[in-house]
Amino acid sequence: MGWIPQTTKRAQTALDEDALGARIEAALLARLRSGEAVLPAMPRVATECLALLRRPDCALAEVADVLARDPLLCAQVLRLAQCASFGGGGTGLSLHQAVARLGMSRLRTVVVQVAARRLFVSHDPTIARACAKLWEHSLAVALLSRQLVRQLGGDLDAELAYLGGLLHDVGKPVVAAILLEAEQKLSGEHGLRRWLDGGAWIRVVQRVHTSVGAELSAAWRLPERVGAIIRRGDDYAFGERRSERNVVHLANAATVVWGLYLGAQSRPEAEETLRSGCILLELEREELDELSDDLREEVAAQLD
Repeated sequence: MGWIPQTTKRAQTALDEDALGARIEAALLARLRSGEAVLPAMPRVATECLALLRRPDCALAEVADVLARDPLLCAQVLRLAQCASFGGGGTGLSLHQAVARLGMSRLRTVVVQVAARRLFVSHDPTIARACAKLWEHSLAVALLSRQLVRQLGGDLDAELAYLGGLLHDVGKPVVAAILLEAEQKLSGEHGLRRWLDGGAWIRVVQRVHTSVGAELSAAWRLPERVGAIIRRGDDYAFGERRSERNVVHLANAATVVWGLYLGAQSRPEAEETLRSGCILLELEREELDELSDDLREEVAAQLD
């Protein structure tokens, strides 16, 4: 853990938190890019399914046979194939029927979603609660992004927007896990209970998570456009206007305003972001707000 600043509690209070955060960010990214730190691997069955789905001669029956080797992934595919956001109805579907219902594009989305969900867990009770809220928020952004793309029409990709929304915060639980591991090691070696207070911890996660999330997207061989949404999702791309990135950014602001969020962004800040996004994407605010109740129901259905 040589990349972690070695400080006592007294020395830590003297460090400027921004400088400390910058040092941790630079060291963490350097370790990731050099291979010294390892990102979470995608489950093997999910990796095999995505490899099959990238093949031009892919047969969905073959994908279903691979999925059947992972009971959890299989159960989630069946469950999501029956929920409202994937067409609804059809209880009692077989795995092959569920795969056929979803089709290649949505099946790819579901496989990534199930793989990503496993990152939003922790043995630490505090982090576990935060991860559960973060996953709820991520689902909300994903579902709203897909709905907005459908509403806007044109040549936007609804599944790309969904994945971008789902994964826009995926770096947060990854960074939190790395920090927790570092803290536990320091506790054992130096007797320190905490090397970052709660506020500094959150700020480090906030400043580094987009870079880590984009690295994870690349490691999982997801489309580069998904990585771009994760990496640059903190502002609108005014030169692109109607783009998946702008849709995700608007959806993120809307979920903050609607209370489906756990993070540092304030509601007034989100309101301003929402107003700007409605103008940019030529959406009526009233039209957007009407989606709030249905969105909550869809999120709840996926969390049940």
